[in-house]
Amino acid sequence: MQQFSSRAGKVQDAGLMTARHTIGAGVGKPPGKVSIGVKPDARGQGVGEKLMRALIAEATRRKVGLCLSVRSENPARRLYERLGFREIRGSAAMNRACGMSVGMELN
Repeated sequence: MQQFSSRAGKVQDAGLMTARHTIGAGVGKPPGKVSIGVKPDARGQGVGEKLMRALIAEATRRKVGLCLSVRSENPARRLYERLGFREIRGSAAMNRACGMSVGMELN
């Protein structure tokens, strides 16, 4: 299992981010996944944007693509769009909270 950035670990240690699970990827394995969220008291301070910019920079350095899934009503969706992610047509699906989520990919 690999982490994209030790900075992300420092952010998590500072209590600003929560990581629910990480699955490593490799040759012949499914893509790596990470589930992140900004704690409510830290929202609106640019923490999520800094993390996403670091992730995008590392993915670019490694020459790998990025995609994500986000609940349709999640305000973070606007951040992802500003950073260049676009909705994947036909990706809308019911999520475990009985709401809708969409897939997005970085263009």
